[in-house]
Amino acid sequence: DQDQDQDQDEEEGPDRSDNLPQLADDGTLRSGRDVPLVRTARDEVRTEGYLDRACDCFLHMGPLGFPYLCWSVALAQTIAIAMNMSLTPLANQVAQGEFSLSQKLVLVKLLSDFCGRTLFLVLPKPSKPQLWSCPSGIMLQGTAIWVLELLRLPLWTLVFLRARGHHLGFVVSEPVLVWFIWLPLITTGALSSSWAFVVAVTITPEEKRPQANLLMSFSVYAGFFCGILVALSAS
Repeated sequence: DQDQDQDQDEEEGPDRSDNLPQLADDGTLRSGRDVPLVRTARDEVRTEGYLDRACDCFLHMGPLGFPYLCWSVALAQTIAIAMNMSLTPLANQVAQGEFSLSQKLVLVKLLSDFCGRTLFLVLPKPSKPQLWSCPSGIMLQGTAIWVLELLRLPLWTLVFLRARGHHLGFVVSEPVLVWFIWLPLITTGALSSSWAFVVAVTITPEEKRPQANLLMSFSVYAGFFCGILVALSAS
């Protein structure tokens, strides 16, 4: 009789097997409440799929048959060149009449261009199939170009305000102006303009790459034109 009572208690007792981790059909280890306990490779692929769909809008063909990402980096290149070009004619105003400082700014500008082009050579080559893979993902590099331009904007604003005659206390020191503001500003401008050119050509389909080269060349001249207009407005 006691054995029968124990058997009945076991049959009537709560079934705790649902609370134990179970292996689902898709290879995911799940709990009784169907909560994933282990992140599998399939989950990672699903997450990458979300990122791919999120950047589809930049990869779709835009005006004139160029991807929107190509137009985006072309605009970034225009802004980068316009920033550099606007400051070059204003070297004397930035130096506020000091001949030696004006000459130093021009020479450091040449050095900065060289440093920027050299840094560009060590960057990883963008890969079109790998959209977000670090560090060669094409979307990742396109985003990095815009981040770099946003970081340059405060430096450019400081130099431009000094050229307009505003006295900024922390920019009065010549070493700070030349080596900590002017040099990084021009260097990153040269770097981002070359970087944008390569990203734009890489993302463009093979049959449209000659036209992409023309688009980026037009972007360069647009940057020159905008930079000269800004310099004229400040002179």
